[in-house]
Amino acid sequence: MKGRILAAAVAVALVAGCSGGTEEPTAPPTTPTVTPTTPEPTVEPTPEPTLGPEEQAERDGFASVQHYYALFDEVRESNYTDERAITELLDFVGAGYRQVLHRYVENAQLQKWGQEGATAVSLLGLQSHEVHETYSQSVIRVCVDSTGVTNLVDGEPAGPPPAPYALDYVVSTGADGDVPRIDDEQFVEGVTC
Repeated sequence: MKGRILAAAVAVALVAGCSGGTEEPTAPPTTPTVTPTTPEPTVEPTPEPTLGPEEQAERDGFASVQHYYALFDEVRESNYTDERAITELLDFVGAGYRQVLHRYVENAQLQKWGQEGATAVSLLGLQSHEVHETYSQSVIRVCVDSTGVTNLVDGEPAGPPPAPYALDYVVSTGADGDVPRIDDEQFVEGVTC
C-alpha cells in the first residue's frame, strides 16, 4: 500500500507540473534597502559678542535718546496738548531735567507751538562713562536733524528748520539696571554733523 501512495503522490506532482501552467520562479523576498541618512547639521545662531561697559553704555544711552525724541515728537505733534504724552515724556527724564523740560512745555503751550514731521537722531559717539556705587552716567553725543520737520506757531508754519546740530545728552542708569534716563542736554560748539 505504501507503494501506491507514493506512486499517487508522484503522479499528482507530475500532473501538476505538466498542467501547462508555467510558474515563474519566485524571487526571494526583498527587504527595503535602508539608506543611512546623515542628519542636517544644526546651525546654532552666532551669539552676539559681549559688549564691554562702555559699548553697553553707548548702546543703551543712544536707545534712551532715541526714545526721548520719539516721545518729544509726539508731544510737539499734538501742539503740546496731549497730557498723556506730556506726562510720559516728563516721567522719562531725570528729576533735575524734568523741571527744565516742564517749563519748556508750559512756554510752548503759551506760545501755541507745534510741529509736523519727526526728528532724526544719529549717534556721534560716547563722550564719557562713569560708574558710581549707586548709578552710572554717560554722555552720549548725537546729531539732531529736524530738516524734515515743519515748526508751527498757532498752527501755521514758522520758518525753516535749523540745520542739523550736535547735542550731548547726559544719561544715567541706577545700579539696579533700570531704564537709562535723560538728565541733561548740552549744546556742542564747533561740531558739525
